[in-house]
Amino acid sequence: MGYQFWSIVTNQLSHDSPLMVAHHISALICTITSTVFIEGFRCVNPLLFGGSELSTLVLIIINHVKSDDTLAGQMPHTYTMLRALFAFLFIWIRLLMFPPVLIQFVRDGWTVLHGLSYGFQWFVLGVTLLSSTLLLFLQFYWGFLIIKGLGKMCLRKKEKI
Repeated sequence: MGYQFWSIVTNQLSHDSPLMVAHHISALICTITSTVFIEGFRCVNPLLFGGSELSTLVLIIINHVKSDDTLAGQMPHTYTMLRALFAFLFIWIRLLMFPPVLIQFVRDGWTVLHGLSYGFQWFVLGVTLLSSTLLLFLQFYWGFLIIKGLGKMCLRKKEKI
């Protein structure tokens, strides 16, 4: 939860894309719901209990290296390896492990939602399900961009050979 709060504040200060802000707000909603909501979803977490953020740790290092031109130039192989590691972690965690968990969460959530009477619990669960669905589509979109980037990286290496 703390990471998502921090990300929302820093995104506003660094003027990140609206997609990133939507991602962090959606992740925060899902995290808060799974932490405090006891309507059958207390220990169900579509974000793999924070495990989905493991790829973000590598991304933070990549962004730091990218922001300092001298660092990227001094260690091009390390930078390339970090990018490959990020791509591997993202694909493994967010495209292979995350979607089945999230799809099951949304399926179960809709079942529970239809059994609830309209009110606060219905609203919270509905917002969580919408946030979860947004997160799923964002993962697929970013996964597409990462796979496209890997393709470009591989094509560049073939040209150099």
